Amino acid sequence: MPDLDRELGELRARLDVRRPELRDVLDRVRARRSRRRLQLGAVVAVVAVAAIIPVLRGPRATLPVTPPPAVVSPPVDTAPMDPTGPHELVLDSGRRAYVVHARCQARGCTQELRVSEDGRTWTTRALPVSEIPYPDGLTAEVRPLGPNRVVVDSLTVDTERSRWHSGDGGRTWTRIAAEVTGVIDHVPAGTLVEARCLGQEQQDCPRRVVATVPDTGERRELATQPPFEVVSVDPVPAGDGNWWVSGLVPGTDRWLVAVTRDQGRTWSAAPLPAVDGQVGGVTVAGWGPVMYAVAQGMLLGERSGLQAVFESTDGGGSWRRTWSGDGVRSPRTLAGTMIARRDGGLLAVSREGQQFRSGDGGRTFEPVAEGPALAWVRWTGGGYLSGGSGGGTSDYLRSPDGVNWSEVRIG
Repeated sequence: MPDLDRELGELRARLDVRRPELRDVLDRVRARRSRRRLQLGAVVAVVAVAAIIPVLRGPRATLPVTPPPAVVSPPVDTAPMDPTGPHELVLDSGRRAYVVHARCQARGCTQELRVSEDGRTWTTRALPVSEIPYPDGLTAEVRPLGPNRVVVDSLTVDTERSRWHSGDGGRTWTRIAAEVTGVIDHVPAGTLVEARCLGQEQQDCPRRVVATVPDTGERRELATQPPFEVVSVDPVPAGDGNWWVSGLVPGTDRWLVAVTRDQGRTWSAAPLPAVDGQVGGVTVAGWGPVMYAVAQGMLLGERSGLQAVFESTDGGGSWRRTWSGDGVRSPRTLAGTMIARRDGGLLAVSREGQQFRSGDGGRTFEPVAEGPALAWVRWTGGGYLSGGSGGGTSDYLRSPDGVNWSEVRIG
């Protein structure tokens, strides 16, 4: 059994707990079990449902939250580590990169923060939550908020969420409330946004657009919300510099996309043409005025099926479907997000690592072999990032425009 425990601990450490759908599953598990430790079977169940993308609706929970005032400045352990591997590289709007690095043994993990200014030289800094018991594995999620500002969320299964803020690049940390604690009238520059339930209950409740205040790390509900039921929010502005949100007409399966051009003070929404099948989420990419909305969801057994591509030539004022997935023709799946290249093309990377390029707005895709090998792709404040997604890799590629790629190697 010790060997099995060790293997399960290592597997749990490599899980991509950062995906929003898994975080929702963890919240639901924690609510049901009244803070008792998950048994091994429950951990396996979490793994099995990690790729489900829920559409949450229902009554709102409004539990008050009081942020704890503690300030923590943990000492940095300068002793060398024998790391298990990195856990998801993140980029800020400049060139700074952050990654949680860890090593795991049968009874737990130790995690630390690594910071780089150039993608080559790394500095090790302590995290406020460093020792993680078995079977939790890696729990720290790092999110940059602009120059030197960063938050870390603790994603443990057994305990309530906790959040920590640093205004000096991770040298010192202040513990703050993890839940929404107020209202803000605009989206601050350099922040991130998310679709989040209010209060501590995260199951079957309406989501609201929430922004993190860069100076404090606290979450605030946006005063003016999009005119529909919010499902997903792109966490950073698209290439056109605007914030995009997608969701449903209440009580229907009709999707809409909204954009704000004044930092969340007002929203402009437009419907998407109907799509067959159950759409799990919609993301928006582009550099303006041509923008693309990409729908993903369950498609012939593929949880990350590429269901549809929509094109807008008027900055989101109207949309037309240019591609529909049928689960047979390629690309069938999408590993992360669609790449909208600055040169006008689209690039889709499948879960198998195959690349497909479109030069006609998503009407047709052709397999391509040239260029760097790309894996899981996501859009960040510093452009496109390829690699990671729980793979334990130390090699990433970044691109400011989807065309030119450079290596980021975690030392």
